[in-house]
Amino acid sequence: MSYILDALKKSDQERQQNNGPGLQTVQRPHLMNKQGHTRNIVIILLLLVIMALVLAGAWSIYNKPVATVEEVALPQLAPQPQPVAVVSPPPSPSSYIVEFSELPDPVQKAIPALTFSFHVYSDNPERRTIIINKRRVREGDSVSQGLVLEAITQQGVVLQWQGQHRFTINVVENW
Repeated sequence: MSYILDALKKSDQERQQNNGPGLQTVQRPHLMNKQGHTRNIVIILLLLVIMALVLAGAWSIYNKPVATVEEVALPQLAPQPQPVAVVSPPPSPSSYIVEFSELPDPVQKAIPALTFSFHVYSDNPERRTIIINKRRVREGDSVSQGLVLEAITQQGVVLQWQGQHRFTINVVENW
């Protein structure tokens, strides 16, 4: 009789394996580790704060205001006092300052090629410098034969060619 009882139990177990849990099935409760859950939340919050700080730092680096460059007042010749009765002659061509593109074509072609690679303007004239044709030049220096650097301005330079033609080149805009 025990063989028959064992066979019935085995048959009942096989039937119940194919079915889902029944009303009489005892389920074990799933216990959650509350300490581990809290630790995960703290780690996630820390990561979010770190990401926010990194994004804020990157935003501040890329959104720095760009300094505006003011127009340069080119050096002007001081007017010489003249007697009222005497009419002053028109200024000589060398006293006018024009853009390089406004020079006559033969003069433009006679001026050697210029390559500007560094430009520093300061309110202090001793700190102004520029690199022309791979050579550091300061105000008053000769750039090449017949070409003298008269002034370094915020936008570029004032040059004099063979003591006859004064012209400006805007090197900042061309970069």
